[in-house]
Amino acid sequence: MMMGSGTTAPKLDRKSLPKEKSAEHKTSIVRKISQIQSSEHKTSMVRKISQIQTPTNALIRPRASTVTRKDRAISVSSRDPDRNSCSTLDQQKFIRYENTYQLEPDVKFQTKKVENIVADVFERELRDEKYDPVTSARSCLYLSDLIKEKVKLLNMKRYRIICIVIITEHAQQSMSVASRFCWDENNDNFVCSQYNQPMLHAVGMVFGVYLD
Repeated sequence: MMMGSGTTAPKLDRKSLPKEKSAEHKTSIVRKISQIQSSEHKTSMVRKISQIQTPTNALIRPRASTVTRKDRAISVSSRDPDRNSCSTLDQQKFIRYENTYQLEPDVKFQTKKVENIVADVFERELRDEKYDPVTSARSCLYLSDLIKEKVKLLNMKRYRIICIVIITEHAQQSMSVASRFCWDENNDNFVCSQYNQPMLHAVGMVFGVYLD
């Protein structure tokens, strides 16, 4: 090749290139290859793990999706002790119960026995009790639960038992307790019992509401 000045330019020899540049180039290429290989290795490992976990995850399904609304058992309220129902969703066995439409109780609310229960509880628990605004309030809760549990032992099926106990100080004052309700006068009933001693006055009311 001729230059404008009439002199010949020297030819470039690849062997004459510095060795440092060629070594750096090789090192950069090796690093890129190692990075590519490591990323490919990670991708393959993730794929293998996902393939292993996919069958087990496929077997686990939400509980709600395995049971349709039509297949669900009709559970009877726990308030009805004479109805024994169970919904065994774990065993995939469904039991259906039809409504009994029992509009009248087999045994009606036994007012005399309930009144005797209230009187016995008051006599035993309040005989030596002194009125106190704090302790008497706790006694009302305790006595109402105690009376309710004893009335339930009479086994009056399909009756909801409601018990209220009021304790006041005996200070020669007058007191009036009133109750108002809406119910079936043929099947529902109530009992009201009073107890007096020199220190306090107690009133116990028990309501029996029939659930048809």
